[in-house]
Amino acid sequence: MGVCYYDGTNVIESIGSVDYEDFLNAIQLIEVDKGQARTMIVSPSVKYDLAALLVNSEANHYATPPPDVSALQKLVTTSLPSGYSVVGDFRSLLIGIRQEPRIEISTVAGDTFKKHQLALKITMRCDAALSHATDFCVLSGIT
Repeated sequence: MGVCYYDGTNVIESIGSVDYEDFLNAIQLIEVDKGQARTMIVSPSVKYDLAALLVNSEANHYATPPPDVSALQKLVTTSLPSGYSVVGDFRSLLIGIRQEPRIEISTVAGDTFKKHQLALKITMRCDAALSHATDFCVLSGIT
Protein backbone atom coordinates (compact mmCIF):
# COMPACT_ATOMS: atom_id res chain seq x y z
CA MET A 1 0.00 0.00 0.00
CA GLY A 2 1.64 3.23 -1.18
CA VAL A 3 0.32 5.36 1.71
CA CYS A 4 2.64 3.47 4.07
CA TYR A 5 5.70 4.82 2.26
CA TYR A 6 4.50 8.28 1.20
CA ASP A 7 6.65 11.23 2.32
CA GLY A 8 4.98 13.70 4.66
CA THR A 9 2.49 11.39 6.36
CA ASN A 10 2.41 11.21 10.14
CA VAL A 11 4.20 8.10 11.39
CA ILE A 12 4.12 6.25 14.69
CA GLU A 13 6.95 3.70 14.75
CA SER A 14 7.76 0.60 16.79
CA ILE A 15 4.24 -0.02 18.08
CA GLY A 16 4.80 -3.58 19.31
CA SER A 17 1.56 -5.01 20.72
CA VAL A 18 -1.25 -2.89 19.37
CA ASP A 19 -4.02 -1.35 21.48
CA TYR A 20 -6.63 1.40 21.11
CA GLU A 21 -4.25 4.06 22.46
CA ASP A 22 -2.10 3.67 19.34
CA PHE A 23 -5.09 4.58 17.18
CA LEU A 24 -6.01 7.49 19.48
CA ASN A 25 -2.45 8.81 19.06
CA ALA A 26 -2.82 8.55 15.27
CA ILE A 27 -6.12 10.45 15.38
CA GLN A 28 -4.51 13.14 17.51
CA LEU A 29 -1.60 13.60 15.09
CA ILE A 30 -4.02 14.04 12.20
CA GLU A 31 -6.19 16.52 14.12
CA VAL A 32 -3.16 18.57 15.23
CA ASP A 33 -2.43 19.01 11.50
CA LYS A 34 -6.04 20.22 10.99
CA GLY A 35 -7.20 16.96 9.42
CA GLN A 36 -9.99 14.58 10.29
CA ALA A 37 -9.44 10.86 10.69
CA ARG A 38 -12.29 8.95 9.10
CA THR A 39 -10.99 5.46 8.37
CA MET A 40 -8.62 2.87 9.80
CA ILE A 41 -7.19 0.10 7.68
CA VAL A 42 -5.82 -2.92 9.51
CA SER A 43 -4.73 -6.46 8.77
CA PRO A 44 -6.85 -9.38 9.98
CA SER A 45 -4.34 -10.08 12.77
CA VAL A 46 -4.57 -6.48 14.09
CA LYS A 47 -8.37 -6.62 13.90
CA TYR A 48 -8.42 -9.73 16.08
CA ASP A 49 -5.72 -8.42 18.44
CA LEU A 50 -7.92 -5.38 19.11
CA ALA A 51 -11.05 -7.52 19.47
CA ALA A 52 -9.26 -9.72 22.02
CA LEU A 53 -8.11 -6.87 24.30
CA LEU A 54 -9.25 -7.62 27.83
CA VAL A 55 -9.97 -5.22 30.68
CA ASN A 56 -10.21 -8.07 33.18
CA SER A 57 -8.85 -11.40 31.98
CA GLU A 58 -10.22 -13.30 34.98
CA ALA A 59 -13.80 -12.26 34.22
CA ASN A 60 -13.35 -12.26 30.40
CA HIS A 61 -14.34 -8.59 30.13
CA TYR A 62 -13.31 -7.31 26.73
CA ALA A 63 -12.14 -3.75 26.24
CA THR A 64 -14.39 -1.46 24.26
CA PRO A 65 -12.83 1.02 21.88
CA PRO A 66 -12.87 4.71 22.83
CA PRO A 67 -15.55 6.78 21.03
CA ASP A 68 -13.06 8.37 18.62
CA VAL A 69 -11.80 4.94 17.53
CA SER A 70 -15.35 3.55 17.34
CA ALA A 71 -16.31 6.40 15.00
CA LEU A 72 -13.70 5.36 12.42
CA GLN A 73 -14.75 3.29 9.43
CA LYS A 74 -12.88 -0.01 9.81
CA LEU A 75 -11.48 -1.77 6.77
CA VAL A 76 -9.59 -5.06 6.89
CA THR A 77 -7.15 -6.12 4.19
CA THR A 78 -4.36 -8.61 3.63
CA SER A 79 -2.70 -6.12 1.25
CA LEU A 80 -0.99 -4.03 3.92
CA PRO A 81 2.71 -4.62 4.46
CA SER A 82 3.30 -6.78 7.53
CA GLY A 83 3.28 -4.77 10.76
CA TYR A 84 1.45 -1.71 9.37
CA SER A 85 -1.94 -0.04 9.86
CA VAL A 86 -3.18 3.26 8.43
CA VAL A 87 -5.53 5.88 9.85
CA GLY A 88 -6.66 8.77 7.70
CA ASP A 89 -9.06 10.64 5.50
CA PHE A 90 -9.05 8.77 2.22
CA ARG A 91 -10.84 11.64 0.50
CA SER A 92 -7.29 13.04 0.27
CA LEU A 93 -6.11 10.03 -1.76
CA LEU A 94 -6.03 10.87 -5.46
CA ILE A 95 -6.01 8.14 -8.08
CA GLY A 96 -5.00 8.98 -11.64
CA ILE A 97 -5.78 6.59 -14.47
CA ARG A 98 -3.31 6.84 -17.34
CA GLN A 99 -4.70 3.94 -19.36
CA GLU A 100 -8.06 2.25 -19.03
CA PRO A 101 -8.01 -1.47 -18.25
CA ARG A 102 -7.07 -3.59 -21.23
CA ILE A 103 -8.35 -7.16 -21.23
CA GLU A 104 -6.77 -9.92 -23.31
CA ILE A 105 -8.04 -13.49 -23.53
CA SER A 106 -6.19 -16.36 -25.17
CA THR A 107 -6.67 -20.09 -25.66
CA VAL A 108 -3.21 -20.57 -27.15
CA ALA A 109 -0.91 -18.84 -24.61
CA GLY A 110 1.38 -21.35 -22.96
CA ASP A 111 -0.36 -24.71 -22.61
CA THR A 112 -3.89 -23.36 -22.10
CA PHE A 113 -5.20 -25.03 -25.28
CA LYS A 114 -3.91 -28.42 -24.18
CA LYS A 115 -5.50 -27.97 -20.72
CA HIS A 116 -8.82 -26.68 -22.15
CA GLN A 117 -8.36 -23.37 -20.33
CA LEU A 118 -8.43 -19.65 -21.04
CA ALA A 119 -5.63 -17.27 -20.15
CA LEU A 120 -6.84 -13.87 -18.98
CA LYS A 121 -4.59 -10.83 -18.76
CA ILE A 122 -5.69 -7.41 -17.51
CA THR A 123 -3.34 -4.44 -17.61
CA MET A 124 -3.94 -0.91 -16.43
CA ARG A 125 -1.69 2.09 -15.84
CA CYS A 126 -2.56 4.26 -12.87
CA ASP A 127 -0.94 6.02 -9.97
CA ALA A 128 -1.93 7.46 -6.61
CA ALA A 129 -0.94 10.56 -4.67
CA LEU A 130 -1.99 12.27 -1.46
CA SER A 131 -3.37 15.80 -1.73
CA HIS A 132 -2.75 16.31 2.02
CA ALA A 133 -0.20 13.81 3.36
CA THR A 134 -0.83 14.97 6.93
CA ASP A 135 -4.41 13.63 6.68
CA PHE A 136 -2.85 10.20 7.22
CA CYS A 137 -0.97 8.45 10.00
CA VAL A 138 0.93 5.22 9.44
CA LEU A 139 1.37 2.90 12.42
CA SER A 140 4.41 0.66 11.90
CA GLY A 141 6.23 -2.01 13.85
CA ILE A 142 3.05 -3.79 14.96
CA THR A 143 3.82 -7.26 16.22
